[in-house]
Amino acid sequence: MRKKKVLSPPELETEKILKAELPEYDIRANHRLADVIHMTEEQFKYMGGYHLDFAICDKHANIIAAVELDDNYHNTPDGKRKDDNKNRWLNKAGIMLFRIQEPKDAYTIREKMGLANNLNYFHESRPTFVRSKQINPVTKYIGRLITIFAIVGLLMWTLNSIVLKMSSSIGKNTVTQTQAAENRRMQQETRQAEVQQKVNAQQPKYERMLIKGKSARECTNSNVITNETINCTKDHYEMVLISGTQ
Repeated sequence: MRKKKVLSPPELETEKILKAELPEYDIRANHRLADVIHMTEEQFKYMGGYHLDFAICDKHANIIAAVELDDNYHNTPDGKRKDDNKNRWLNKAGIMLFRIQEPKDAYTIREKMGLANNLNYFHESRPTFVRSKQINPVTKYIGRLITIFAIVGLLMWTLNSIVLKMSSSIGKNTVTQTQAAENRRMQQETRQAEVQQKVNAQQPKYERMLIKGKSARECTNSNVITNETINCTKDHYEMVLISGTQ
């Protein structure tokens, strides 16, 4: 036979963290279950060999909660059976139990104790056993990725909605501006046509008409016969003003 350490290295590290994180409590390692739960002699035959890895007590030695540091043994059939017994007995006694996988998980015990008290886990309508389950790192990573993708998707949807609204607004403004420009062009063409009509109405218009020849007496005022006199006596065509002013 030879001596051994009271606590294993992981248990020693966990004890140090609990004492640092919960200075107002008394942390007791390898505490007998029989010291925190009242039991009959018959019950002691089955429960007497059970221990708590850590008992969190107040300054008056009242147990507040228990902490179990689960190693690989707890995954064996015998370990699971003992865990189930311990869970059931602490549950009936109304003692909070937190199970952790590594010493560093002890940093979360204060937060879990506060959460348990806030949610009133020891109310009659609630179970009195609180088990600290460790989240698989892969599951935690996947959960974070899903959250990130959801946030990114929401941001992209919001941005797309904003872009669509802006595009719709710009499109409406473009159509309005194009329509206004087309209306101005049509109005300008109408005004130009009206002005052209007025100009055309004021311009003199001539028409080539047949003029009957006059008598020689009508064509001359003297006894001298000229080419103009001869042309005047003949039928001929002349440009005659029919409208407008000259």
